[in-house]
Amino acid sequence: MKSIVAKALLGFLALSLLAVLVLFGWGWAQYARIQAGLERLERTLDMDAAGVAGWARLLEDVEEVNGELASVRSSLEAARSALGTVRSLLPLFSWVPSVGQDVQEAPALVDLSLDVVSLGEEVGKGLLPIAQELKRSPQGLQMGAQGGIPRYLELLREGKPHFRQARGLLGGVRDRLREMESARVSEGTRARLQRLGGFLPTVDHALFALTELPPITEEFLGFRGRRTYLVLAQNTYELRATGGFISGVWLVTLRDGDIEEMSFHDSGEVDILTKTFPPAPAPMRKYMQAGIWPFRDTNWFAHFPDSARAAENLYELGQNIAVDGVIAVNERVMEEVVEAVGPIYLEAYGTEVTRETFLRLLEQGIEPSGVGPGSLQPRKFLLKVLGEELRGRLESGLGLEKTLRLLSALARSLEGRHVLLYTHTGDVQEILAQLGWDGGVREGPGDYLRAVDSNMSFNKVNRSVTQSILYAVHLDEAEPWGEVSLRYRNESQPQEGVCIQDTQPGGYEVWKQGCYWAFVRVLVPQGSRLRKASYVPLPEGSLLKRMGREGETATVEIAKEGGKTSFGLFFVVAPGEEREISFAYTLPGDLAGKGLLWYELTVQKQPGTVAVPLEVVLHLPPDAAAMPREPTGGKVEGGTVRFVTDLAQDRSFSVGAPVKSRRED
Repeated sequence: MKSIVAKALLGFLALSLLAVLVLFGWGWAQYARIQAGLERLERTLDMDAAGVAGWARLLEDVEEVNGELASVRSSLEAARSALGTVRSLLPLFSWVPSVGQDVQEAPALVDLSLDVVSLGEEVGKGLLPIAQELKRSPQGLQMGAQGGIPRYLELLREGKPHFRQARGLLGGVRDRLREMESARVSEGTRARLQRLGGFLPTVDHALFALTELPPITEEFLGFRGRRTYLVLAQNTYELRATGGFISGVWLVTLRDGDIEEMSFHDSGEVDILTKTFPPAPAPMRKYMQAGIWPFRDTNWFAHFPDSARAAENLYELGQNIAVDGVIAVNERVMEEVVEAVGPIYLEAYGTEVTRETFLRLLEQGIEPSGVGPGSLQPRKFLLKVLGEELRGRLESGLGLEKTLRLLSALARSLEGRHVLLYTHTGDVQEILAQLGWDGGVREGPGDYLRAVDSNMSFNKVNRSVTQSILYAVHLDEAEPWGEVSLRYRNESQPQEGVCIQDTQPGGYEVWKQGCYWAFVRVLVPQGSRLRKASYVPLPEGSLLKRMGREGETATVEIAKEGGKTSFGLFFVVAPGEEREISFAYTLPGDLAGKGLLWYELTVQKQPGTVAVPLEVVLHLPPDAAAMPREPTGGKVEGGTVRFVTDLAQDRSFSVGAPVKSRRED
């Protein structure tokens, strides 16, 4: 009898084990289906290219993307339906090594994935009519009231409810991700969730931009009335606060999408030297011995609206022309635009201009044939004729492919702060500030950092200078404090003798090499107090020293700018050498709340730079448990949180940490 019972029991156990294995295998199959759906979602929505620029390209394939999203939805809904019957049993498998926790979290993952699908579907619904309209027009984007732009703006407005619905869904996705922060899942799943978390801020920004593009476009293309704008041609080789030295300026007048007038001038031709100029900013007076403040140097202020107003005032002083706003661009924008709409044949030069040849032609300053550049230098004449050719192409229509490439290029330039916009129209300027397209110093709570270089070398050596930024924040002391370290390397060919701060004869090949004289400012929260800074003796070859101003030294210049406190230093980096400039300062207020330290940081990039390496290190109180929220790639090591990224665009960081309040100690 005992033998029969034992056999029955063993049989029951075997059947139970088989049932468990079958159930687990079935649950794993559904989980694998969900993971496959997430992979398809990543490819379909192209999370690495999310944002306004990526979605401009999406217009070409929006119908295909919508179809793929429908297919992914079908697969995920089938998985959710299948999981529904055994949802309560899945926690039984959490003990299985490597994969058990993933299977347990399968229902949450499928719900999250379906929310992302819904978000993508709403975006697709909003973009589809625009894509269809573009494909019906063989000219693509075309300037002028008859060029179709008003129709595209109307369609954008009709898509606004879908974009707003998508933003609402995005909030739900963010909430689900936060709920899963404590889930014990595999490294692969964790990495996928982190990629999704990093994707959300970019999507949110792009959705807001899509809802607000109509008023911005109407303002800058003159659909709200005749508008005249200054377009500053900035040279990043000679870096200045808003992107680069102002080499030239277009004066452009638009009405109803038509370019009524367009002219180009060398920046040096703007000023009438017999007139009374305002004094130059104090560091320029001191370290560049600037007796007046000419138009070409008006972009001193890091807050672009302030620089734009200065440019307007000095342009009106010299030319007696008032304008409605200012646009700043640099040669990186021109490269992007030429690549998007080119190649462009310039008859005056007898050659095609491509992205690869544009900078070479600009640097070499080749004389045009058959036409005199007038008072313009040959390299600036190139900008003039290139601008005229681009105008002609926009007026005649670019076709679908080049239209989409141009929209994507302009979006990248706006996000990368290579295009900055300022207008007198208040509601539009407010939208630009919210998008960051105004180049302004960002307001908001929490910590803040912006490093701003101004080349004082009278050369184009920034082409040969590299920079990186390390920001360490000490939240583990009674008074929080930060230290920013700026590391420079001048990769110019080494030279003999002392660096001399002066103009140099020659052309671009000479100007791209040499000593880097600069004034750097770091903008930090208002009320910050300097603790210490790098000691920088006044260099021997500086203008100040050579003019016998021995009583003046290179000291830390403390000022207020853009609603922030700024610390500035004048320094030089010789060819082949490296230099580190650092500022340590006490941060205002107590960043630790009662029971919770919630630290937020905004780091803004300097316009004109590409992707300066950035490392942020947070030192937390000993009893804090760090929970990095944004970006999701922060590494926690004991009481330290480390973020390694770059300033291809502005960056935001946030860390929450339960902590015993300092005020209770």
